[in-house]
This record gives sequence, C-alpha cells and structure tokens, in this order.
Amino acid sequence: MSISLSRDEDSGRSRWLVFSESGRLPAAMGKEATFSSHAVSPYPWAGPARALEAAAPDLALAPPLVSVREDSRIGSTRRVRLHVSSQRKAPAVFLAIGPSASVGSIHVQGVAMRPIDARFVAWRRGWRLVTCLTTPPEGVDFDLEMAAGPSPELSVGDRSPGLPPAAGGLLRARGPLAAPSGEGDTTVVVRRLKL
Repeated sequence: MSISLSRDEDSGRSRWLVFSESGRLPAAMGKEATFSSHAVSPYPWAGPARALEAAAPDLALAPPLVSVREDSRIGSTRRVRLHVSSQRKAPAVFLAIGPSASVGSIHVQGVAMRPIDARFVAWRRGWRLVTCLTTPPEGVDFDLEMAAGPSPELSVGDRSPGLPPAAGGLLRARGPLAAPSGEGDTTVVVRRLKL
C-alpha cells in the first residue's frame, strides 16, 4: 500500500493517492481523509493503475521548471528540445507525451531512447512516458522528433521519495500490516505544457 501526494500545478489541486493492492483501506485511514469510494486512474498515462484519492492540504510545492531550447520544423518533421529541472531537487523528472503525438525519436541528455513498444503505449492508453531517474540539479534535456502538426498534449513532472510531514496521520493510520511497494511513498508535482 503506497501513498503519494500529487499536486497538479495547473489546477492548484493537491490530493492523496493510495495504491492499495486489496482495493481497500484500513478504517483508520478513512478518519484521516475522505477517500473516494472507488479507485480512479491517477493520471491519463497511468495505464491500468488505480488509486483511492482524497483531497490533500495545499502545500504549494514548487513545480518543475521547463524551458523550450529548440522548436524547429524541417518539412513534415518538428524537433523540440525541452530542458526540465526540479526546483524541489527531486531525483526523477518525467515527460508524458499524449496520444496525438506521432513521435519518431526521443533523446534524453543526447542519448537515444529505444522506441517504446507499441504494446506498452497501448497499455498506457496511447501515452508515452519518459523518465530520468537520476536527474542532476541542473536538470535534463528531452529531445523529441515528431510529425509536424497540432501541438501534442504534454505534461512534465517531478517525483521524489517520501512524503511531507502533513502525511504523518495517514502513515500512522496505514498500520503495521501494510507497507509501501513499487516506487514506495512519493511526492509528485505535475504541470501541463503547451508548445
């Protein structure tokens, strides 16, 4: 049972996301926050992952910074270089590329990424997710080569391990019989990007 604090910079909404293997929560957690009665998809790119959600306090976490270092078109190809850094010094930053983008290649810090398997793209409902797990303080460059056309749906985010002190009650209520799994307990800040 992993807990995440997720902040959407565009809406200003913060929420607790609890990824419970059983789909249920200990009764004590329901006393700490009002969770949804059924699990929801936490992000458009989350694939089949589901979480129970509840409103979280607004902790005004700094969003990742994004600058467009290149945006050029050659014929029917558009090349975009985005520089992403975490103001929170989170070790992981990610770029989520919407289903409308026809992506030819992706580079992170100049290193070509293998094409994302079509089955995995389908698993994520058409989204591509590219994550740098070892982000230096100065940030990283994401280079995209895609078909020219309408601007694709893009989101950037950063993820850090652990939760802020405001999660203390939830962590205690999780109890001794549940523990985080996968990425563990995390704090995530996401923002949309328009090119």
